[in-house]
Amino acid sequence: MGFRQNLSYQWARLQRAHRDTIDSANSWAWLLGYAAVWGVLGIFGFTMIEANGPGGVLLIGVVTLVVAWLLIVGWRFVFVAPRELYQEIEEERNRLYAQVTKAEDAFRLRQIEAQEAHTAELKLQRRQRERENSPFHQMFAEEARQSAKEAAIPKRDVWLTDAVYYICLGEWVEKDPNLLDDTRFVEQTMRVDASLKMLRQAAIDSEITIWGWSERTSAFVETEAAVWKEYELEWMSFLNGRENMKAEVHPSKRARIETLTQLKTSTLQVYKLRQKLSRSGDLKALEIPPQPPAPQSTEPKTSR
Repeated sequence: MGFRQNLSYQWARLQRAHRDTIDSANSWAWLLGYAAVWGVLGIFGFTMIEANGPGGVLLIGVVTLVVAWLLIVGWRFVFVAPRELYQEIEEERNRLYAQVTKAEDAFRLRQIEAQEAHTAELKLQRRQRERENSPFHQMFAEEARQSAKEAAIPKRDVWLTDAVYYICLGEWVEKDPNLLDDTRFVEQTMRVDASLKMLRQAAIDSEITIWGWSERTSAFVETEAAVWKEYELEWMSFLNGRENMKAEVHPSKRARIETLTQLKTSTLQVYKLRQKLSRSGDLKALEIPPQPPAPQSTEPKTSR
């Protein structure tokens, strides 16, 4: 032990030795202090005499108190303080050892859990590989891929007139009962015309696919996006109902491009198109403002 460490240790012993010793010295001064003073004086050939007056009594009391305090501090410094310091050091060591042990146990537990998780992951991956390599799984996977491809192909499952009403109203109806409303006919026809233009633009942009009945092939044919730069959706045929909806071109081009009738499209593509128009705000162009209330008569009422 170095000098500074030894000095710190002795200072700690002294601090521990004098702790709470005043009360003990006051209690034992009449015995320890008096006996120690009497013994020391006897060694040097002196004798104690009775104190005369209050001053002598106070002096003997102070001297015996100081001597008793020194004796008690010395006893605690030699015998008690080292034992208490050792116990404190042992308790602190045990506490730190318990903390370290707890931390080590937690670390080992985390290692074990991580190892078990890694092992479980390896087992899962191995089972997954075995399952993927099995002939049944490959067969089912191929069927699932084929089904996904078929689901991605647009289907000819809805009339184009129904798609126009869905773009306008947001619901599937065969016919809008308000379309022929004489009071709002202009607004209604403008809304339908705007919907037809949106569908034609979506066909040009390859966002929807339109099929039409071809008299030349006697079958429904799928149109390409480029042809809609020539075709236009015929407005008056829209009013004639589902099967009569047709697409025509300019009269100068009808000799080489035939008219398509009974137009159909894909329900899924129409759903996606309306969602896109809703997000972009283009559907606001299809909204019809509410009709203003009829003016009230200002003529005074006459009572009979």
